[in-house]
Amino acid sequence: MINPEDVRNKTFNKSLWGFDTVEVKYFLEAVASEIENLHNKLEEYRVPGLDGKSPEEIIKEANVEAENILREAKAKAGDIINQAEREKEKAYAELSELKIEKMRIIKEIEELIDKLREFVEISVRLDEFEDKNE
Repeated sequence: MINPEDVRNKTFNKSLWGFDTVEVKYFLEAVASEIENLHNKLEEYRVPGLDGKSPEEIIKEANVEAENILREAKAKAGDIINQAEREKEKAYAELSELKIEKMRIIKEIEELIDKLREFVEISVRLDEFEDKNE
């Protein structure tokens, strides 16, 4: 690839009826400047790491990278799913314990209600007994 310095440093042999060297020098400077501008413009569009690679190589590397990303994503997804399963099992265990505790409390309340009924029955009988004995 020709570069701006090659154009700027190019020399020609002089001949008897040759071109005007000043005019040639100015033209070469203009060509060199244009080449430099084109090189700079090309650098703006250059993707790092792709220099000198064929499209097939770039696609192959992109596919390998995509497979690696997919593999990592699947592994992370698996980890997340496993964590969610553990948390679900823990939640089910806690729910089961809460159901058992609820049943225990209900049983205690029912026992208290039975005792309260007995107390009320005894109170009513006691009142009736006191009313009869007055």
